[in-house]
Amino acid sequence: MSLTIKELAALSGVIGTWVTAIVAFRGINTWRTKMNLEIVEEFLVALYQYEYALLDLRRPYSNYSEFSRSRGAFEQLVLRYNVRTEQLKFARDGLNRTRIKVQVRWGDFANLKISHLFYLEGLLQHQINILLMAEDPHNSSELRREYYSQLDREILYAKQNEKDDNFAIDIRVEAHEIKKSMSEKVLPKNTITSIFYFPVYCLKKMIKSLSS
Repeated sequence: MSLTIKELAALSGVIGTWVTAIVAFRGINTWRTKMNLEIVEEFLVALYQYEYALLDLRRPYSNYSEFSRSRGAFEQLVLRYNVRTEQLKFARDGLNRTRIKVQVRWGDFANLKISHLFYLEGLLQHQINILLMAEDPHNSSELRREYYSQLDREILYAKQNEKDDNFAIDIRVEAHEIKKSMSEKVLPKNTITSIFYFPVYCLKKMIKSLSS
């Protein structure tokens, strides 16, 4: 069947639209992929820094006895925790800055994923506060014993064998799930579908044009 001039014009218009759209799609997709990669890379670096700082907060000791009554030893303990807490705060601030970019790009995805990590940090900070109250030589012996009874050393201290350290495992598992989910963001599942769906759309449009 030969095509009329009108049909050839319609077919040419559809093909031109298809080619233009594919070129535009590839350009936009390349730009978005590059932007996504930059956001994900920045976020993952911040997440690694936060994870390390959080785990390091559980390793404050260096020849220090938890039950020491020395005021100098207590001041050293406070100093070590303060340094590590500042490092953690710096890492958390960096993570929050990159989290805003992730939120702009993918909605509340990052907030939902990170909330449990922040919850674990809160548990650890609470235990540190209890320890410092228990170790403070200005407090009475009775008050210090009361605080000691509230300590959860499974949360407070890192274990030499990490396989037995359930709190560290919780932190690493949560961080791993976030890293995995973020990595998937730079490989959109609908990319291939979009590329192959558009020609089908153009074909339907062409058939409709020729039949009119």
